[in-house]
Order: sequence, then C-alpha cells, then structure tokens
Amino acid sequence: MSLTSNAISKDKWEEIEERLKNRIFASVEFSYKGRRITVSKESIAENKQGLIVYIDGSWCLGWQDSAHKLFDPITHEVWRKTSRQVYPPKKKARIVKDFGKRRAQELFPSLDKVIVMYTPDFSTARSLVRQFKKLQGIELLEPSDGI
Repeated sequence: MSLTSNAISKDKWEEIEERLKNRIFASVEFSYKGRRITVSKESIAENKQGLIVYIDGSWCLGWQDSAHKLFDPITHEVWRKTSRQVYPPKKKARIVKDFGKRRAQELFPSLDKVIVMYTPDFSTARSLVRQFKKLQGIELLEPSDGI
C-alpha cells in the first residue's frame, strides 16, 4: 500500500466524511505541518464509537495544556475544543442572588471563569471534517486503492 500526498478537494472531504461516518472500522491519515495525523473510528464506551485523533501515532492529554511540560501546540488545531464554566449557570445565579453581584465577585473570584480543554475525540465525522477543512496546508495521505 503506497501512500501519495494530495491536496484535498471538496469531493474528497465528502468522501472522507462518508467513510468515517458509515464504516465500522474506519481510518484516515493526513499530513499537517510535517506531522502524521491519523483519525481512527474506535470504541469509546460500551456500544458507542467515536473518532480519535492521533498525532504521529499516539496521544497524551498532557499535550493540550500550555502550562504542561509535554505541551504540543498542534493539539490546539487538530483536537476538539471544549469549554465549561467553573460554576454552572444555575449555581452561579443562586450565588449572585444570595450575595449580590458585587459581593459574589469578591467571595468567588472565579465565578465567571471558563475552563478550555482540547480532547482527541470527536463524536461525529461532520464536526471533525468541519474543523479539519479550516487547516491550511493539510494533505490527505491516500492509500493506492483510494478512499
């Protein structure tokens, strides 16, 4: 199975999405910034599959944190960005009601803080393709039998 490198057309993106969506065991390889990005459909829970993004054949959650010694900036481009508030909206509203807005900010300085994380999993092929389409210079490493 020889690999050739190609720019990705709109039709190819549609084929990639269909392959990742419809096949039970699907895998697609890309080249991006000199790195090999592999997307593989895998079991992530009992009776649930997801798309996992590997960078050069592996992944480590320490790569996504810029304060961590293993930080890899490419994760912020190819992994899924998720965010959540430190205090859920219902709890935040209760705190503001109990203490007032000014006092709540004094007592709970992280009341409005949002935590941003990057994870190597995507739940749908469409969301993965939508994100990967935005990457400038990404190339499909295509097996000789095509997609």
